Amino acid sequence: MRGADVMQFIESDLAEVLQNGGNVIDRTSRVQLHHVVYSVRFKDEGWSAALRDRNIATLRKLDWVQRAPAVLCKMGAQVTIGEGESMYRGQGTNSVSFKYDASSVKQCAAPAG
Repeated sequence: MRGADVMQFIESDLAEVLQNGGNVIDRTSRVQLHHVVYSVRFKDEGWSAALRDRNIATLRKLDWVQRAPAVLCKMGAQVTIGEGESMYRGQGTNSVSFKYDASSVKQCAAPAG
């Protein structure tokens, strides 16, 4: 798939996820011909296991297939939900990070295990 096409469904699905709540700090994205990276960081404040689980449930409702506790795939794209990853102004952050490239296509096609 072309990066621009992947970006369309990622942005649409992310809009649904963001309706679950959370305090967004920033967004970063990069789109190339066959490569997409899109990440949203959230403050710890307002983040919870319940929000993480709602985000996963929303993605599953949107046809993302769960491959690991915090990793889901759809059409070769992979999303990872990260918790306690980094610091932002002295506070921990969490993320919802999408990736589409040759590696994600291969990982998403591999048998779940």
